[in-house]
Amino acid sequence: MASNSGVRAALSLALLAAATAAASAQQISVTTATVEAGKLVVEGTTPQANQKITLDDAFSAKSKGSRAFRFSLDDYLPPSCIVALKAGALTTTAVVANCGPRGLTARGAWNGEDDYVADDVVTFQGSSWRAKRANTGKTPVAGKTWEVFASAGDPGATGPEGLQGETGPTGDAGPQGEIGPEGPQGSTGPQGSTGATGPQGIIDVWQIAGVPAETTGVAGYTFTFTPGFRTITVAAGQKVFAIASMSARQIVDGQHGAIWAICFRQSPAGPIQNRGQLFSFFGLVTQNNSITAQAVLDLDPGTYDIGPCLAVNQNGKLNYNSLSTTTLMLLNDS
Repeated sequence: MASNSGVRAALSLALLAAATAAASAQQISVTTATVEAGKLVVEGTTPQANQKITLDDAFSAKSKGSRAFRFSLDDYLPPSCIVALKAGALTTTAVVANCGPRGLTARGAWNGEDDYVADDVVTFQGSSWRAKRANTGKTPVAGKTWEVFASAGDPGATGPEGLQGETGPTGDAGPQGEIGPEGPQGSTGPQGSTGATGPQGIIDVWQIAGVPAETTGVAGYTFTFTPGFRTITVAAGQKVFAIASMSARQIVDGQHGAIWAICFRQSPAGPIQNRGQLFSFFGLVTQNNSITAQAVLDLDPGTYDIGPCLAVNQNGKLNYNSLSTTTLMLLNDS
């Protein structure tokens, strides 16, 4: 009887291993997602051998006979530091390590002979455009390479037409047989007034920098502003664009989570609301996670406190080991 029990136990373990391997083969597995020496490197396995896999619907690769795949991309940084992978009908996402955004770079008027990288901002035909990836000679149009950053203002109204000059007096009749003198030319009418100037695209810009800090006694994923906020008055037809980044790691090994977002409240003491939140799970003291949140706030006219905010499940579990950076822009919506 003991021998039969041992055979049954060994058979159960073999069936469990086979079921686990089969389940693993039916999903996309990511083993590496990081930025190394300026390159985005993503590695893992596909459900099938020699299978096509795409990254952010913009780049593709083919896995080997062992189902292993690898992306190594120059000058491409996902805006949210999260990549989306697709193989057949299966999809997954992965958070990219060492992926703090470099911020926006103003490059002036677009030039077809210049080289651009992600987050370069140019002007073209009255609007400003942000590069979503590296390119040369790609005319700014909304798509995979460029996106509208701020639209051009409407042209001013045409000035009124000037008044017609007065008719000159008729000359005296000459003697019979001679032509009378020509009358004087009328005076030139006044020039029309200049039309009004169209609205400005970017109205104002604010920066917030500092190390995030948890609020003592506030946990359970309750949002608080950190490291600060700016008080901004929003008029009708205006929006606020916000982008904020931070990084952190565990103080001791465990399982803890943090949510990084863009928050706002009616100044000075309204309830805090959030947009564009990103959740990050921390498990090892050696794992450093970078998080970027961004949002476009379409608010009713009024005065608001706006800035980055943090919510954690427990206080005192994370080390915020670098400065966070936040950019706020007040824009016309036209």
